[in-house]
Amino acid sequence: MFIAKVTSKGKHGKSYTSLLLRESLRVGSTVKSKTLAVLTHLPTHVLEAVRRAIAQPADSLPKVANASNGSLRLRPHLLT
Repeated sequence: MFIAKVTSKGKHGKSYTSLLLRESLRVGSTVKSKTLAVLTHLPTHVLEAVRRAIAQPADSLPKVANASNGSLRLRPHLLT
């Protein structure tokens, strides 16, 4: 898992930046990215906690979600 910063251009040259929680997977000989969550509107302290959690063992991300007071929710299939 990793956090990707994606910039896209809108109308009239305006740029939009999104923060996405993604997972890489190999399909044949190509590498694809699967978006797990959109993190753009999270507060800075929760976003930093997510960054630290994905660098830690697998059980730390659910702990961060529980401590975020509803700012971050995980889907059940992401916990396995």
